[in-house]
Amino acid sequence: MRLKARAPLRLLFGGDWTDVEAFAAIEGGAALTGAILPYTQGSISRADDGNLRLPRRAVASTLTYTTGIPVNSGLGVETAEVLVWLALVKTATANTAARRDIASEVCDISQYLGIVSGKHDVFASALGGINLLSSGQTTECERIDLSPSFQQALLESLLVAYTGSRDLVTRSTVSEEWTRGEPSVVAGLRELKRLTIDMAEALKNQDLNGLGALMAQHASVQRSMSRRPSAVDDICRTALEAGATAAKPDGDGGSVILLAPEGREQLKQRLNRAGVSTFEVAFDFYGVYVMKG
Repeated sequence: MRLKARAPLRLLFGGDWTDVEAFAAIEGGAALTGAILPYTQGSISRADDGNLRLPRRAVASTLTYTTGIPVNSGLGVETAEVLVWLALVKTATANTAARRDIASEVCDISQYLGIVSGKHDVFASALGGINLLSSGQTTECERIDLSPSFQQALLESLLVAYTGSRDLVTRSTVSEEWTRGEPSVVAGLRELKRLTIDMAEALKNQDLNGLGALMAQHASVQRSMSRRPSAVDDICRTALEAGATAAKPDGDGGSVILLAPEGREQLKQRLNRAGVSTFEVAFDFYGVYVMKG
């Protein structure tokens, strides 16, 4: 029997680094996430007795992955791959509770494997949709449902730019500096959390301009926590000059989330002429999914 699985990637509208354990355990993290296409996909073959059947071209594994986004894009590709693997092993993803259980296990496995990503990445990909995730001892999820018209307006305003660079502060740096009380990081994480919660309210109120203003403030805080000039900042500056209302690095900066309620096509053309790869997004509302075939 052959099984296939897929898991969406994710956008991090807000809350970058607030799920690092050192901060989340004391003050609680918050992230506003959106599960997006393209998917990370995988497949596995099983013999009739339930054992894995190794293909002739492979010796160690029957599992292969495909995705259209580079691993260093910062959109949760690495954790999506682990999520797909575990879903194929478990096969039960038919309800939210099962997907939450898989997400919790993936967090433990990723930590063991040394994958530098957060709980927010995993739960966003596992559960699908747009969510306000709260992390601490456990991870809680508040699903945000948008009206069809506002969802379409949001999608038509979004653009993601792939930077090819992840040179902002790293999660490990944030954790270390929070622990030793670095003022900019302590204040920064608290402000990122506040802005993220406000972003969720803006979405609930269908306030696209408010969302853009909050994303812009979030990006400013991220810059204040950076330690060196960044190629990511150059892309953000170009995007803002070209008419974007917000240009926010996603996580460690492998991608930048752009919001342009007007003139998105012109923005895309400007960035492409500057050698920056961009893509439009579509939301996934199911999460990790297993099927036969």
